[in-house]
This record gives sequence, C-alpha cells and structure tokens, in this order.
Amino acid sequence: MTERVPAETCAACRFDGDQYDIQDTLGTLRALAPMWRQSFEGVPPSALTTRPARAVWSAAEYLSHSADVVANVGRLLHATLVVDDLSVPDPPRPADPLTEPVPAALERLHDNTTRLHDKAASLRGVRDARWRRTARVGDGVVDVAWLVRHAVHDVTHHLHDVGRGLHGLGAGAPTQEGVVAQLNVSDGGVPKRSVEMAEVGDRGLVGDRQASRLHHGRPLQALCLWSLEVIDALRAEGHPIEPGLAGENLTLSGVDWATLRPGTQLLLGDVLAEVSAWATPCKKNAPWFGKAGENSTIWDSPSPKFIMGGSDEEKFDHPTQKPVELMRRPILNHTKRGGLVYEPFCGSGTTLAAAELTERVC
Repeated sequence: MTERVPAETCAACRFDGDQYDIQDTLGTLRALAPMWRQSFEGVPPSALTTRPARAVWSAAEYLSHSADVVANVGRLLHATLVVDDLSVPDPPRPADPLTEPVPAALERLHDNTTRLHDKAASLRGVRDARWRRTARVGDGVVDVAWLVRHAVHDVTHHLHDVGRGLHGLGAGAPTQEGVVAQLNVSDGGVPKRSVEMAEVGDRGLVGDRQASRLHHGRPLQALCLWSLEVIDALRAEGHPIEPGLAGENLTLSGVDWATLRPGTQLLLGDVLAEVSAWATPCKKNAPWFGKAGENSTIWDSPSPKFIMGGSDEEKFDHPTQKPVELMRRPILNHTKRGGLVYEPFCGSGTTLAAAELTERVC
C-alpha cells in the first residue's frame, strides 16, 4: 500500500516542512543562490575544494550536488504537473559530484533555482489545485508542494554542512566571546523597541513579527542580528542610527562583525543560532542613514550652469552639466572608499568627478 509522505523534518538542520507556507518556500528559493555566493565570498579557493574529512564532501562538491538536486526536482515537478498518476523509482544514493569550477556551479545553481521558482510561482496561489497534484516516488506519494519544499530543505541543509566544513578547515569565523547588548521586538516594521527579556522560538523572538514577509520572516530568518560596534561607528559618522532602529532582534557587542559569515554558529544563552545569510537592505531603513534631514528623495543643490546659481564649481560648455554634489551624496551613502561606481552614460562627467573626489573607481 502506498502512503502519503509526511512533511519533511530534520533534526540536524531543524528544517520543518510544516513551517514553510507557499510564500516562505518561494521566497527561500529566490534566496538560495545568493546565500551560497555569500558563503563562498572571501574563502580561499583551496578551502572550497578541500574535503574536511575523507568521507565528507568539500564545499564545492556540496554546491555541485545542490545544483543537481534542484535540477532533478525541477524535472520531477514538471512531470508531476503534466502526467497523471506519475510513478518513478526512489532516486539512487548520490555519487560523488563531478568536479566543476565554483563560478560555473554557482551559476548553475542560480539558473536551476530560478527555473524551479518560476515554475512553482506560475501556480496561482495556495488555492491552485495543481499544488496538490501527486506523484508516486518509490513507496511514497508526494505532492507538488512537498517537492518544492524538498529542494529548499536539501540545499539549505547542505549550507549547514558547508559552514561546518569550512570551520573545520580554519576558513570559518574565529572563536570569540561577546554579549547581547539589547533585545528588540515590534508588532511589525521598524523601528523595534527594546525589551528586557525574550523567548526564542523556531520563528524568532516570541512577540515579534514582520509587517511584510516578502523578504523577511521566513523560517531561516528567525532572528536578525547586528553589531553595536558597527552602529556606534555609523553614529560617529553622523548617521542617526540607534540599536533597534534598523530592525535587528539582537544587538550584539564584542563580536568582530567582519569575521561572521553564513554557517557561523553563535551560542546566545541557551539558544544555538546559525547565520544563514546577510539581511536584504530595506528602503524602510533609509531614515537612519545619511545625515539627519538629508534623506529626502528631493535634493537641493546650486547649479553650475547659471552665473547666479550660487555654485562655485567650474563651468564647462556642456548642455547638461550637473552639480557634483548630486552624485557625491548617493556615492557616499551606498559605496565604500575604493569601491566601484558604474556610470553607463558619462555625459558631462559629473559621476566621474564625484567618484574621484570620494576616492572611488568609476
């Protein structure tokens, strides 16, 4: 007798399929490739291709395997949607992945997750009956929603494996000790208010929620962490930022923030947390960055084109010369010294001049 396969749960990575609704599943699919890229950034290439133990895959092997899994799930998803009473055997035990360059594997994972996401997103919401179409895989029956969640589980699970492996090779974050400087919650949106104590559940701090869950609040985003030292440094530069304003749940102190990366584990009291990804920048945090009162989308700057315009910039015979300040401000807000500034037009050279003045490369 064939039985319906229950929602996947995993004691090792704490995945629980019942925690992932359709929105969470699709949102996580979109984030998978960027999460893997973040996990690999700054890691020596030799560490990515070295096995931490003889029987444990390297980070690059896990990446290739994950790209394969997503591709296979995509094929099975398509077949389930178009073939009635589909029946396939259990998949074979995975063999060691073929060696491929890391950039190519990252691109393949991106392409495969994008295709799987777009195919699943084409179904019209949770009420679409196609989510409940089934296939028999070995001795069990799975539906379309189970298949997509399985891809999320497999690929996020192996991110945990990669984090542990890189740490074992000495390429992870160093062991260090800090403190929780502040706990923050809100009933949705930013800023979050400080609280004296909080209970941590599988979905984050009890009593905290996100007003919009398009980019926030998925199970692998249970907690948002930030550094008090980073906040203090930004405040010293003139940004009107304070703990909790940007929406972090835990403001930490004493941790070298630059050393943290996806896969880093933190023991927070009795709670063991693992960094899954860096937070997506949110436009709702714009008021806390830049000088107070300068975050309007309407900027006033003297024009160099008019004799009486009040600008002391040198005037050139170009019909659309712009004030350098109009480009200097966003460059300072969004890039670091020595960073790259992309200017596809370079008409009067305003962006080029602003980049030069702010020590960027245009």
